[in-house]
Amino acid sequence: MTTHLTDIALFHLIKEDSMEAFTALYMRYWEELYGYAWKILEDKAPVEDILQELFLHIWDRRKRLNIDHHVKAYLYKSLKNRIYNFLKANAVKNAHYEALFNSMGQLAEEDATIDRKDYIQRLLCHLEALPGKMRAIARLYLLEGHNIKEISDQLSLSEHTVRNQLANVKRRLLRK
Repeated sequence: MTTHLTDIALFHLIKEDSMEAFTALYMRYWEELYGYAWKILEDKAPVEDILQELFLHIWDRRKRLNIDHHVKAYLYKSLKNRIYNFLKANAVKNAHYEALFNSMGQLAEEDATIDRKDYIQRLLCHLEALPGKMRAIARLYLLEGHNIKEISDQLSLSEHTVRNQLANVKRRLLRK
């Protein structure tokens, strides 16, 4: 019944608490507004949130809103403002988090040195528990940084064997 009405007629019915008119306006513009917001944000969750807030705002303030013409222009302008506010808020959040992470950087470096020493100590203990050839391959690869070809040449093993042994080392270390 309300789908054939103009935007202005729908809006006047919305002001009179017509949920049917509100739904018709929503259905008429949701996809188009979604496409516009998507081109800017490229993220489903905030696009849907912003659109929901926009239509909720219209419903909540339906009695006070005065839109006598160009409902579509009002929707786009409101959407544009909401997207701008969202981007501005996220820029502030991102700047805050970046500053926080930067200030934590020095502490993280100090902790990393301690953690690295602890990690290496634990790794050495686990490596010592490995069988002979597996231990040698793991030491060359993990501690000395040799690649598979170098290890196979040094230990006179095929590259395939070295790969298999490294896979076994990984499995064993992950279990510990």
